[in-house]
Amino acid sequence: MDHFVIPEFEKLIPDDNLTPYIKASVKAFSDITGIPVTYFNNENEVVFECNRGRKICSMLGIYKKKSGQCRKLLSFAGRFSSELGEPYIFLCKSGMTNICVPLIIRGEYFGYFIAGPFVMEKLRNSIIANFSSMNRLDPGESAMVNGFASSLPIFGPDYVTKLSLLFYNSILTSIGFPTDYLGLRKNVNEQSNVSAKIRTTKKDNLTDSFPIELHKTLFSYIEQGDTASAIRTVEEIHERFSIISVGNLDEIKTLTLWMSALISKFIADSGVENVGLDIDLDVINRISESESFEELLEVSRDIVSSISVNMMSSVYSGSSSLIAQAAKYIHLHFTENISLNSICDLLHVNPSYFSTLFKQEMDKTFTEYLTELRIEKACKLLTETNLRIVDVSSEAGF
Repeated sequence: MDHFVIPEFEKLIPDDNLTPYIKASVKAFSDITGIPVTYFNNENEVVFECNRGRKICSMLGIYKKKSGQCRKLLSFAGRFSSELGEPYIFLCKSGMTNICVPLIIRGEYFGYFIAGPFVMEKLRNSIIANFSSMNRLDPGESAMVNGFASSLPIFGPDYVTKLSLLFYNSILTSIGFPTDYLGLRKNVNEQSNVSAKIRTTKKDNLTDSFPIELHKTLFSYIEQGDTASAIRTVEEIHERFSIISVGNLDEIKTLTLWMSALISKFIADSGVENVGLDIDLDVINRISESESFEELLEVSRDIVSSISVNMMSSVYSGSSSLIAQAAKYIHLHFTENISLNSICDLLHVNPSYFSTLFKQEMDKTFTEYLTELRIEKACKLLTETNLRIVDVSSEAGF
């Protein structure tokens, strides 16, 4: 058991930069948690692996390519964690979770350890879909990957944080020189505090705050299926985000994620099912990987466009194009002075025929449908505003 003694520095760096003690510590973490661990040198080459048979990535060609997108992401994680001097939890291209810890000795960056991949919370269908599309798998290969993925370790978010601390400490204690990491963390914290003070000072001089009213407007357009107006509103919201964050892209990402979560909650509260939004790892990935303001804005455009289109599909999914047009128009204008005859004039259709078809397709009369929308609107105004009853009635279209 002599190899479990922390070695002297002169004996610390063999040809592969890893002593038996470091390897033993990492393997102990891997065996106990069931999470595979891989060590990459600073040239992004695989040097050491624990429990490779549990690593789903080892089955895929894209992971093995040194110049591939997977290796590039891992390399970024290694460099980023080396700047932080602490573990870095991130999502890979497929949407699975990894923990990165750098190997730093006397200020020199030698490489990085990756613990993962593993699943956070639950195995989503999108993870398997991403694996298949990234590696161009045929149905048989996809089924094999699906079976392998179902055996991956699954941990809750709180547990992942504890795992990262355990992984970090198992490496630091085996090195025996944690001062490099502690110094980096101190520098990062000091820089973050200075940056935060600068941004706070700038924000104090701004009159803009979080654009909650714009979000309410966005929700209204999404609910009505008005895609064009929803996109214009989300563009305006992002402009506000840029002002609030003083142009800091990371803060804009955080606000964008918050906005996505608010949209998700709005949809959940509305009771409408299958509208095409799940604030899961796919959305988080797209937001976190955006490298510019325009990329981030495009993610938001895609989200609201998809939701608003699918929101109307959830309202009416039948085959009548006439009723589809009518339903969309009603949702856009139900607060206005509309009637059966005015819609029939707009659609150039006989009122009697339209009334019969509407009842057949929607399982309720035109008047019942219009009244329900107005009542729902009135209920929201009563719970969310301080308007008088007469004003609520007017705003709802009665």
